[in-house]
Amino acid sequence: MLLIFIGSCLPGYVPLSGFRFSDKGLHTVVFGVLAVLFCRAISPGRVTAGVAALSFLLAAAYGATDELHQWMVPSRVASWADFAADAVGAALGALGYWSFWRFRRR
Repeated sequence: MLLIFIGSCLPGYVPLSGFRFSDKGLHTVVFGVLAVLFCRAISPGRVTAGVAALSFLLAAAYGATDELHQWMVPSRVASWADFAADAVGAALGALGYWSFWRFRRR
């Protein structure tokens, strides 16, 4: 979360040399990883649907606060599309991690 906060304070992202990608993809990946980390932190062992849902909610809520934070940074812009990408990433991360544990038990 600290890395996301620091990244939100920077004046804007600079694409890596030779790579062209949408910032929405970056939002999706980062918040997907955050949701997985929340799953692991809440329940290091068995992951239930409830844990996955809570992890999604926490990651998506942090995405909302991140957009509010960017709104207050002079050189950044808050965007509903960025928040949507954050929420989609959180959902994919939590659902993917829960699915992994669910099918691993079988």
